[in-house]
Amino acid sequence: MTADLLQARIGTLQRRMIALAIVGFGVLALAATSRWDDCFHAYLTAYLFWLNISLGLTGLLMLLHVTGGAWGTTIRGVLEAGVRTLPLVGVLFVPIAFGLPSLYSWARPELVAHSDMLAAKQLYLNPDFFCGRAIVYFLAWILVGWLLNRWSRAQQQTPSERITRRLQRLSAVGLLVFGLTITFAAIDWGMSLEPDWYSTIYGLLFISSEFVTGMAFAILISAWLARMASLSDVITSDRLQDLASLLLSFLIIWAYMSFSQLIVIYAGDLPEEISWYRRRISGGWQWIAIAQGVFDFAVPFLALLFRDVKRNPRPLAYVAVTVFGMQLLNDVWLVEPAFGPVRGIDLGLVAAAVVGLGGVWMTEFLRQLRQRPVVLIYERSS
Repeated sequence: MTADLLQARIGTLQRRMIALAIVGFGVLALAATSRWDDCFHAYLTAYLFWLNISLGLTGLLMLLHVTGGAWGTTIRGVLEAGVRTLPLVGVLFVPIAFGLPSLYSWARPELVAHSDMLAAKQLYLNPDFFCGRAIVYFLAWILVGWLLNRWSRAQQQTPSERITRRLQRLSAVGLLVFGLTITFAAIDWGMSLEPDWYSTIYGLLFISSEFVTGMAFAILISAWLARMASLSDVITSDRLQDLASLLLSFLIIWAYMSFSQLIVIYAGDLPEEISWYRRRISGGWQWIAIAQGVFDFAVPFLALLFRDVKRNPRPLAYVAVTVFGMQLLNDVWLVEPAFGPVRGIDLGLVAAAVVGLGGVWMTEFLRQLRQRPVVLIYERSS
């Protein structure tokens, strides 16, 4: 398959994503006339999911620069295209800033006036400081992403060990910056939905989820590309096995973080901590929790133990799409119970928001993917 035909296929997929974006946002626009607050709830859930993909791909790219490894030859172009979606993700945050009173109790003065707990947290949880912190997060993420892509392009034009070391140093610092900023962003955008609850491991849950989601997405794109003759000599069974092994590792870390939080809170047996789990194991949300345990860990874990699954694009893609979908349900489970029990209309709005935002995000991702070589190979000097 020629490069022109690959570009044509990406362009076709891009047009389909635009259509999905129109449909998804059209449904939200119609629903907003009668369910304004519910639309913001759905938007936040969908936003955090697609944000996780951008941040996950960025984290994987920095991990690749720090550690090296042949696994990166398969997905480096995909990772860099994902990094270049960060400015779009920053723009898509704007509706959340406008919808703060619909999302967060601490952003509603009438509730703060009658709650000593909310009033005590106003120094940190207030709209102005909230938006200011968000700007800092996005500036940090976009700056790191811009430098990664700028130096990568320079390396593509003139391979140099000096540029390789520069990328290594930037990525080492960038991983620390990302770890810190993502932790605070998770607290701001997720944990503060229920300001009476806290967890010291909440940020790590988001970070581990981002790596799982980002790797599952990268595997899906790689499996799709592996079907094309022009890339089959690069996206080999060995490379797919490497990616599958990394996905398994990230899944284990994510499951460990989730289980650790549950055990710590269960052992503490404090009402203000257990209430968070009570909302998520009742009102219909318990079925999503069970589904996560089965299909977001147990089934992928067992499947990825088999060498044949890890080395073949089709079965590996099935595992990746399962993990990808279940990570979406994980975000739904983290966010939506803060607003009440399961309701069909709410899940429908979440689906519409996921499709709408996904259409926009995928359109930009595919546009970025078309601008540079899909597979980038650089040799490290010994």
